[in-house]
Amino acid sequence: MATPQPATVRFQYPEKGTAGRTERDVEPYRVVIRSGTCYLVGYDLTRRAWRMFALDRFLSLPQRAGTIQRRRVIPEAYDSDDVVGFFK
Repeated sequence: MATPQPATVRFQYPEKGTAGRTERDVEPYRVVIRSGTCYLVGYDLTRRAWRMFALDRFLSLPQRAGTIQRRRVIPEAYDSDDVVGFFK
């Protein structure tokens, strides 16, 4: 039996500064709590940058979109002690 590989996810998220929405393809790494809000910490494949996505702002359910090809190291600015969970 093959071992499941870590998955990228795709979801709809509000477009910053507009009333629009954008589709995001993200490598999820962990969920953290900041000021009472849960955030997904992940690498945004389209923008080629680390991002935090407020879970209560998702406009669609995350769907599996592919397989993570290489493991990334979370930058210190996105690393946190208030981790709720890790993605494996």
